[in-house]
Amino acid sequence: MRRKFGAGLAVAAFTLVGSFGVAVADRMPGRSYGAPCCFTWSGFYIGGHLGGAWSDVEWGAVSLTGPLGVGEPVKNDGRGFIGGGQIGYNLQVGNIVLGIEGTLSHANLDDDHTSIFNPFVTYSTDINWIGTVAGRLGVAHDRVLAYVKAGWATANIELSGTNTQLGDAFSGDDRRNGWVVGGGLEYMFSRNLSFGVEYNYIDLGSASYAGTTRLGIPFTIRDVDMDVQSVTARVNFRFGGDHARPLK
Repeated sequence: MRRKFGAGLAVAAFTLVGSFGVAVADRMPGRSYGAPCCFTWSGFYIGGHLGGAWSDVEWGAVSLTGPLGVGEPVKNDGRGFIGGGQIGYNLQVGNIVLGIEGTLSHANLDDDHTSIFNPFVTYSTDINWIGTVAGRLGVAHDRVLAYVKAGWATANIELSGTNTQLGDAFSGDDRRNGWVVGGGLEYMFSRNLSFGVEYNYIDLGSASYAGTTRLGIPFTIRDVDMDVQSVTARVNFRFGGDHARPLK
């Protein structure tokens, strides 16, 4: 799981390095480096996003199957789509763009694991919505904005299990909190409309659970660790969107 996190950080770092490369290029001889000549990224915006996501979920052990006192580890890796909306605010100072953004996304990241100890038992994890609130730091070059982001994340998950041999089952929901890092590129198509692409890595931490099945059998699930990665296309409508005045 942590190898995927390393890949996510590499993408974010690449975006940041590329962003500041643009900023340095703007400061080379013969280039002005004040406000951009035609457009400003400052202001409120609202928009939508749609793309693909993949989750990495590991249950440390579930006590219903496996050796007594040890349990069975479970691996649920979901693949699916993610889509929703975002709202935010940017403030541009020179080429630097500071911002804050909130997102809410529906997801269909679910997967099943058939027990290796009992083929009649299946364990499932479903991540069905994700929210984030993150700060953004970017570098603008006229119509193009490259940025990185980091902040808080939350998601709703469902853990469930079924035993078709006994006609038994359990299920439960939990809202997990964690953090998000990511980055992206955005292009201002017109003074009110922009398009972009964004990558996010979301870590939802680890938690343990206990309960009883439908037939009253007690169980524990230890150390449910999960993270989510996503790549989405985005469109934003910017309010105001006045052109910036060129420097004289």
